[in-house]
Amino acid sequence: MRTGITTIFILRAISAFLPIQHGDRGWRRPIPLPAELFAATSGNALNWIAPSVRLLALLQLDADATPQFGMRVRTPLRDAHEDRTEMDMCIGNLMVEAKLSESDFQTARPDLLARYEAFEEVFDVDQLPRSRTLFRSYQLLRGVMATQASDARFAVLIDARRPDLQRQYFAVLAAIRYSHVRSRMMLVTWQEIAAAVPASLQQFLARKYGIFGGRL
Repeated sequence: MRTGITTIFILRAISAFLPIQHGDRGWRRPIPLPAELFAATSGNALNWIAPSVRLLALLQLDADATPQFGMRVRTPLRDAHEDRTEMDMCIGNLMVEAKLSESDFQTARPDLLARYEAFEEVFDVDQLPRSRTLFRSYQLLRGVMATQASDARFAVLIDARRPDLQRQYFAVLAAIRYSHVRSRMMLVTWQEIAAAVPASLQQFLARKYGIFGGRL
């Protein structure tokens, strides 16, 4: 799943704010992010930051969860092959699809989605949102199927000021056939993230994107 480079950088920054349990020595301070990490998009280098237990609680993560970026997860196809769906971030049992400045969740042809072994099993296809002949929210559909195949959870991270993305998320959620799959879905806003991280990233999100801490 292709996501803007700025979004990936910010996800890396957020993951650096998670407290990491380190043996019997308890919590350790994360390693500071290098200045060049943000040079390409913001020219802003983050300083040493304190761990955020609130962020763990928000994302329902264990203290020893380790983030991975651009990780490819396997989703079975009908021809006995696998699609290697790329997730923006995987941390613990949580897969994350993040949208910051991107416009939507993309569209896909019906024949492309029909390749997936679980497509008609997981979704009530007639209830899925469409745009003319294309299915909308392709990235969400792939994410749900990857979540189901991996027995994982799936968080969609959006800007609270984007009601169109909220509607797309809930439309896909409503079309999922199984309650145990729906229960593993999570909608999180950048505003909630901003409220759970230290001041350095709060200031960056506010200055760069007008995102301030708060709830949806």
